[in-house]
Amino acid sequence: MNYATGRPVEKGPVELSFAVRQDPPAPGRFWVELRDYQAGGKGEYYAGASLGVRADAAVMVNKQEVAKLPPGEWSHVAARLTLGADQPKDSRVEVTLSDGSKRSARAPFPSKDFTVLTALIISADGDEDGAFFLDDLKLAVEE
Repeated sequence: MNYATGRPVEKGPVELSFAVRQDPPAPGRFWVELRDYQAGGKGEYYAGASLGVRADAAVMVNKQEVAKLPPGEWSHVAARLTLGADQPKDSRVEVTLSDGSKRSARAPFPSKDFTVLTALIISADGDEDGAFFLDDLKLAVEE
């Protein structure tokens, strides 16, 4: 699933957040990523904030594990970043588990060349059968 932002976002605070629940009998694996498709050729892009949930319920930021989701329960994930020439090239991620406990991490963008937000990608990338549920998906840009 690829949602264009409507117009490129070049500067300012950005927040991506969503509620997530995995199906306990068959947890699905997926990634949510902010991308810059102004990189050049067709299909080429630079990755910004990159969040994933593996089939073992590990919430990942790039290759760093942040938390484990409780099976069959809703949790909340939020990634915050600031775009602009003089801003850090990283995202701050917070996972709020169903019991209210929080886990957080800061991670660099997968691509140091990510500078402009042009798309939000959701990719179910597992080879095995599985299901996950997203709700209350928000992409907020402060101007």
